[in-house]
Amino acid sequence: MNIAVASRAVAPLHGVGGLERAVADVCSALADRGHHVTLVTATPTYDAADDSLLRVNELITVPWADDRMFRRGGVLDRVVHYPRFVGRVTEALSARDTVFDAAIGHGAAAAAFVSLLNTGQVRRLLINPHGMEEFSATGLKRALLTPQRALVRRAARQANRAIALDAFLVHDVMHNLALPRERVAIVPNGIDVARVDRLTGPLPPPHDGPPVIVSLARIEPNKGLDVLAAALGMIRDQLPDGWRWLHIGDGAARCQVEEAITRAGIGVHATLLGRISDADLHRTLARATLFVHPTRYEGSPLVMLEAMAHRLPIVASAVGGIPDKVIPDETGWLVPPDDPAALSTAIRTALSQPPAILRAVGERGRTRVLAHFSLTEVVDELIALLDTIPPRDERPRTED
Repeated sequence: MNIAVASRAVAPLHGVGGLERAVADVCSALADRGHHVTLVTATPTYDAADDSLLRVNELITVPWADDRMFRRGGVLDRVVHYPRFVGRVTEALSARDTVFDAAIGHGAAAAAFVSLLNTGQVRRLLINPHGMEEFSATGLKRALLTPQRALVRRAARQANRAIALDAFLVHDVMHNLALPRERVAIVPNGIDVARVDRLTGPLPPPHDGPPVIVSLARIEPNKGLDVLAAALGMIRDQLPDGWRWLHIGDGAARCQVEEAITRAGIGVHATLLGRISDADLHRTLARATLFVHPTRYEGSPLVMLEAMAHRLPIVASAVGGIPDKVIPDETGWLVPPDDPAALSTAIRTALSQPPAILRAVGERGRTRVLAHFSLTEVVDELIALLDTIPPRDERPRTED
């Protein structure tokens, strides 16, 4: 199949966040299976230190912005530059003498394919709206993101299918994109567990020393790291001596999280590691005791699958697609979002378990990833979905 993919960001060209990794993993897996993958994305913002993260047949980059007036990825940046980026993607592809059997658009970037679908240059279109932050935002932020919502809905109206990343997100996709159930297909995020194991190296022996709590996310307000700091402050004297909280990732709200750590009185226990290499990330997860994801809202977080692949028990907010992965008392513990008291109770409950019980919870998490969220299975589902959609010029005609 000749497949075009559009995304505003992809690993490692724009960092290694969840969306970036998900796009890179699926593109690479499709190319590895012999499909011809053309990826269009924004001009890189990072040096691609690990080229193995992204394997495509053709990579086209177009400018995201003509200036650096706004912080990249911020609300104002997206308001001003997303529509222009979409237009540039359309121009770059329409200038090529290529017909694409299928196109996959991530978020609002899917709108770039609408005119190409209408001219016959694209014969099938899927939109993956991911976490749909533009729909869950409130107040001024929601108002500012109105143009982005319009782009996503425009693409969804023309797409053959919209992808929900798990069953828990189907209703949100239907509601936000105004689609009937038959036009929403479930294709989850997946991870390459073999790659995770290669990066990790030999597993360290189980340790029963002071617990190491790890979180992994961009440091943004919606990730709830201030909630985690407050929760840990509530139980700082109830946890075993020497406990640590390590956070992997950086972002615009770092100062606010540092202030939350100070208010909670956990400065001696907490370390914000910032951005680290993929290998160091996986080694850190492999040596942790518990993974905590205190997000306020979320789609289907790839980082949680990575933690589960490392046999880590999970404490997480019961939002978005997280309940599809974290099964209470089986693979972890769920709590309401933005609730430090409930989060502190869940963390204390998890760490009070005997080490063998906690390890068993982690093992069940890895088993669930292998059974339902392996990259191989996900790509099988994606190809099967495309095969069910008649190409645009082969659809049966209906009589007037």
